[in-house]
Amino acid sequence: MSCRNPRVLVVDDQPDNVMFLMLALEMEGLEVVAAGGGRECLELVHRQAPQLLVLDVMMPDLDGRQVLARLRSDPELPHFPVMMLTADRSPLESYSPRPDRLLHKPVALDELTAAVRELLHAAGRPS
Repeated sequence: MSCRNPRVLVVDDQPDNVMFLMLALEMEGLEVVAAGGGRECLELVHRQAPQLLVLDVMMPDLDGRQVLARLRSDPELPHFPVMMLTADRSPLESYSPRPDRLLHKPVALDELTAAVRELLHAAGRPS
C-alpha cells in the first residue's frame, strides 16, 4: 500500500459546493481532485484512480445515478466507495445501483468528514 494520502474525487456542478468539499477534505489531509459534472468525472476516474468518489446526484450533463451506473458496469475499473450527496430526500433503497453512502444536503462538516473516514477505512485506505 502506498504511503501517499488517499485521493478523493469530488463531483458537483455548483462551484461553491466543490470549493466547500475540497477545503473540508484537504483539511483532513486528503488529496482532492474535482470535476464539474458527470462526463468530466468519468474521464477523471480513469486518469486519477481515486480511492473515494463524492458525487452530487443532480447535475445537468449526467446525473449522479447515471455516473454511478456507468462506473459500476465498467469492468476495467476497480471497485471504490462512492458517496452521493443530494438535496432530494429519496431513501438509499431507491437507488440502483446503490452508493456506499448517501448524505442529504445541506451536509454538516462533521457528518461529511466522518463518512469519508469511515468509507476510506472500510476500503483499506485510512485517512
